[in-house]
Amino acid sequence: IGGTFSDLKGKVTLHNSASNGTTEDFVLGLSGPSVPGASGLGTGTFGFGIKVPLYDSAGAVVTYTVSIDAANTDPGLNCVLINANGSLSASAPIDINTIKLNCNRSSYAITANVSGLGAGKTLGLTKTIASLPTTAPTRVETLSVTANGNNAFTAVKTGEAYAVTVSTQPVGQTCTVASGSGIIAAAAVTVNVTCTTNTYSIGGTVSG
Repeated sequence: IGGTFSDLKGKVTLHNSASNGTTEDFVLGLSGPSVPGASGLGTGTFGFGIKVPLYDSAGAVVTYTVSIDAANTDPGLNCVLINANGSLSASAPIDINTIKLNCNRSSYAITANVSGLGAGKTLGLTKTIASLPTTAPTRVETLSVTANGNNAFTAVKTGEAYAVTVSTQPVGQTCTVASGSGIIAAAAVTVNVTCTTNTYSIGGTVSG
């Protein structure tokens, strides 16, 4: 019993329960399939390892139900199953490969909370995203910040790594980013940016 999956960029656990008492879990994830029969990350095929008999002990045709184990699936990964239940065919017994697992990931905001920026000054911030799959190009976004408070970048999907850095310091000030990098889980992220006014020493030399 198996099928195909699409846009899988995270970990999802499938559970098969057959009417003859057969149960099995199947895990697909970022590190690759946990058992033989699956073909990688993104789009491919999967198959449960335990084969189901045509009839149960009472002589009835075996039915199956495949479901998603939410407790063991990445938060923020939204998946739906198509053709997830049915029965084996007594007239034409063949492997079941028509189950479809379609996935997409939730997106969450990254916000820069700026404080201490002087009036009339401009701060440049850059957000770099390491896309999934890891072979995809890195994405870069810049913000020109002219006021204190929350400044939002475009939303980022779960599982992607982000880094927020200062690209342009405001004139006469130095701004620093606290906890500016990480991986998006199932929640929005706020990065704190603090700006302070530069100070300079005044002095000289004495002679005579």
